[in-house]
Amino acid sequence: MTVALAPEGLESEALAVLLGQLALVLAAATALGRGARRLGFPPVVGELLTGIVLGPSLFGLVALAVAVAGKFVGATGGALPAGLPTREALGIGAVLDARGAMEVVVATVGLRLGILTDGSYAIVVLMGGTRSAGDEDAAGAAFGGDR
Repeated sequence: MTVALAPEGLESEALAVLLGQLALVLAAATALGRGARRLGFPPVVGELLTGIVLGPSLFGLVALAVAVAGKFVGATGGALPAGLPTREALGIGAVLDARGAMEVVVATVGLRLGILTDGSYAIVVLMGGTRSAGDEDAAGAAFGGDR
């Protein structure tokens, strides 16, 4: 007899991420609950504060930061060995990072094929739009206003 740990459709990587996030939330809730008790408040005050601080917005921001840093470092790191000056390599990294339109196209295809859920589609579109919002400013800063 086989026992499945993950609900149907939840891959092992997604389960690992979910369990890691739950562990982080529980550890933070315990720590802030104890801190609230030391300050004379009921522990539930610290636990509620954990929910506010570590809500879905924090995990979304972490995912966005990892995506931005990965593309920026990868593009800049590829441009430097190719012999581009540092400022131009940074510009390449900034401009290539702001390719959110392609993410929206890929996410739409994934949603229509049933690969993405509505929630994951929303996350990908939000990340793509957020990263595309600053592409003109990033290019201007990197290339000295030449667009």
